[in-house]
Amino acid sequence: GFCDAFDGKVARTKKGRTKAEMDFGIQIDSLSDLVAFGVLPACIGAAMIRVSPFLTALIAGMPVRWEVVSGKFLLHAGAGIGFLILVNLVGGFFNFYLPITWPRVLVAGLAGIPGIALLILLKLFF
Repeated sequence: GFCDAFDGKVARTKKGRTKAEMDFGIQIDSLSDLVAFGVLPACIGAAMIRVSPFLTALIAGMPVRWEVVSGKFLLHAGAGIGFLILVNLVGGFFNFYLPITWPRVLVAGLAGIPGIALLILLKLFF
């Protein structure tokens, strides 16, 4: 959230870092963003579905087991996050990064590989 906006600025003020240290900082920042904006909201959403039969019925259109709904949600979000990490690892060779934020995780989790492709195209051309 608020503090995440400043971590890159603080890191850039540190002079004398090696390229390996800078690359590590980029990856560890993406990992912390993954937890803060990906894993935590997914867990909160799964918990909300679990404790609220009304929410489960609203989302699924009929009463279903919460394990199925939250499991699929977590699986898709995890796959999207994993693919975003893969794009960042491979993109590091070409100086191309997609910071992991909750909107990108949402797009990756809901739209899958086509969503990631759209994110890459948007980053390249806009």
